[in-house]
Amino acid sequence: MITRKWQRWWAMIGVVFGLGWGLLSQSTRTEAATKPVLLVVDSQNAATTAPAQLDALQRLLTSMALPVETVRLTAYRAHQLTPRRYSGVITMINWPQSRLGNATFERDRQKFNGPDLHIGTNLTAWEAKRLGAKRVALHHQQFNLREGEQQQLLPYQVAMTGLTRLATTSQTQGWLVTQTAQERHYPFGLVNHQRGYLPYFEPQGLALIMVAKTIRTLFHTGQPQPPLLTITGVTPYSDMNALLRVIRLLYHEGIPFAISTTSVDVNTKLPAFERFSAVLRAAEKRNGIIFLRTPIETGIQRLRGRTLQRVLRTEVTALSQHNVFPVGLSSPGRWNQTLRTQTAGLSLASTNLLLPTPTAAKLTDHNQRARTYAHSFFGVPLNQLSAVTHAEAIQFQMPTALTVPLPQRATDRQALRRQLRRLQLTWFNPALGALTTRIKAGTADVQYQAGTYQLNGRVVADLDVGPGWWRQRQPKRQVRWIDRYFQAQSHVLLVLFMVIGAVLLVFGVLGYRVYRRMFIKSD
Repeated sequence: MITRKWQRWWAMIGVVFGLGWGLLSQSTRTEAATKPVLLVVDSQNAATTAPAQLDALQRLLTSMALPVETVRLTAYRAHQLTPRRYSGVITMINWPQSRLGNATFERDRQKFNGPDLHIGTNLTAWEAKRLGAKRVALHHQQFNLREGEQQQLLPYQVAMTGLTRLATTSQTQGWLVTQTAQERHYPFGLVNHQRGYLPYFEPQGLALIMVAKTIRTLFHTGQPQPPLLTITGVTPYSDMNALLRVIRLLYHEGIPFAISTTSVDVNTKLPAFERFSAVLRAAEKRNGIIFLRTPIETGIQRLRGRTLQRVLRTEVTALSQHNVFPVGLSSPGRWNQTLRTQTAGLSLASTNLLLPTPTAAKLTDHNQRARTYAHSFFGVPLNQLSAVTHAEAIQFQMPTALTVPLPQRATDRQALRRQLRRLQLTWFNPALGALTTRIKAGTADVQYQAGTYQLNGRVVADLDVGPGWWRQRQPKRQVRWIDRYFQAQSHVLLVLFMVIGAVLLVFGVLGYRVYRRMFIKSD
């Protein structure tokens, strides 16, 4: 009896311990999945293209499901970089001539045993040793980037640090080939265990793909996915006939596509908005999806958090009433770097399209924390692939949106058709079930999966149904006797004024004739 009693007690203790260990393990995995990557930048260097490169890197990390926290090198504090707080670290050198440094950061970085990526020149001796390679200084060179049959000519470099004598455990992503009689090869992206190196960041064409592949190899995140063709620059004031012709062109070519468009929160009952929504519905019926572009903010014209949220909710609701169902939001990359625009804007949708930031956001001394979403598309112009040979073989390492401004003229549309046929890319098709989205704003809860839209939990069976079909019908208002009295009184007054007007018109005609005879002599 005592033995059975102890067996039951030990069994209960084992169950409790097992549940506790399982919850602790799940909590640890969740914490590890949400830990950000620390991005340390030496300088913004606004006089060059460095701000655009920083914006592209931040968007790239977000599209690869890596939360990133950006901090200026001089603002780094001791013991900030620890495996408990960060899943990895990336050092980005934008201004190598300044030789900016932070001894505290270098010490903490040497102790850090997580993924560590160095981007730019000024690679130190201990970094090269950990990479298992030897440094070589290169000056005044222009390289060809090669990866298999693919090739791209990169911009001219004044100074760069290359690597030779690579370790056998190294993984390379692309090769830099000199334009000399005797070609020399240097790795573009290099990963050796937990260490990675990129000589510089080039956010276009084949170089961008090699950067993404290096990050994917080092951080073990992301997966290849075909690109999504996206038409940008659409507004309610655009030429709707031009947009409709582009939609028909892409549908005839068998290319799935997306449209990034702004909207309005007022005057949604006017015929112009009806025409605008009708063209967007035509896109939805032809294997197209819609991204709602966030309001454009310039200078001091910035919306407060509540106002911004109200505007977006009103726009989504108005579009939904016209059977236009956005699958997500599109915005500049800087929108994911500030808490105001994250909370009031991008957090409304599970899927977002991050476009290049027109004007560089200021790099402050405060940490900028970027969020991740279920799906984040990295926006890059389609024209950047023109310089890549055999572009059809490119494997995009993250959700990518190849953007094209709305072609206005017939010649522009013909050029787009020729470009698409020449590239022969395999395009991402949202209707095949690979994309599940949700955007909840106000009274509209829009979901999309495998080409099917749901609004407030109901499947939208027909996009051609008239506006406002999902709203409940209002009961008819009962007419009371007092309403009938005033209605009859208004009818009587209307008839009376019509009779008086007719009499006055008759008297006016007769008076005109009498007055005219007074001045006309009879024969």
